[in-house]
Amino acid sequence: VQRQSYDALSEKWRDMDPEAMCATINDNGRMQEKCDEFGEYLLKFLVDAEEKELLRAVLGEVSNEYVSIAAKAVSFLARCILEDLDEQYFSRLFSAEWESGEPLSGVLVATLKDYFVDLSIWLGEYYFSKLVYQALNTVIVTYIMMIRRRANGVSGFTSEIVAANRIINDETVIESFFEGHLQQLQAGGLKVHHHKQQQNGPSAALLALRDLMMPILNLARVINARHMAGAEGDAKT
Repeated sequence: VQRQSYDALSEKWRDMDPEAMCATINDNGRMQEKCDEFGEYLLKFLVDAEEKELLRAVLGEVSNEYVSIAAKAVSFLARCILEDLDEQYFSRLFSAEWESGEPLSGVLVATLKDYFVDLSIWLGEYYFSKLVYQALNTVIVTYIMMIRRRANGVSGFTSEIVAANRIINDETVIESFFEGHLQQLQAGGLKVHHHKQQQNGPSAALLALRDLMMPILNLARVINARHMAGAEGDAKT
């Protein structure tokens, strides 16, 4: 039954709306809890140590599978949200419109904000935190990958300086939004290194968020470096 549920989720997640996906996550979360409770109940009636160990192993495997299905559904839910943003936001990145028009990052933030309001109601705290963390990672990866969808890559900008500044602005807006969800990010899997925190400086969680966002800033640095290299070449000629 679990394998059928996993396969159906993998094959049909694009056909599921977010509310149905949340129901799948919650159902598997509850089944995992019930499985653990049932296991503890049965163990009370067993005396033999080997039988107890066998029961723990079997029910532990079943319980972990429910967690795996829920986690996979969280991943698909994040992808579902981001695919909804493809036409509005991601497919327009690094285009002439993105370079010269109004900043588009507000569209991303506004959409995520609307989704998060509903998802915080539909999901329990644990899986909502997982969703927020997964959404952040998916945003970062998708943002970076979009430049590969541009035929001319980083060389196709009208102004590489303008493009680099746009990327920095996008990163700032995205980071600012997720900064408002630091608690969920930490609970969802953000790796925090407390030793990096300095007195009166940014929190360790915020530093961890900035570390995670670094690939986007590095993209801006690469584009800016190309501009500087081109400028030096022009000066030499």
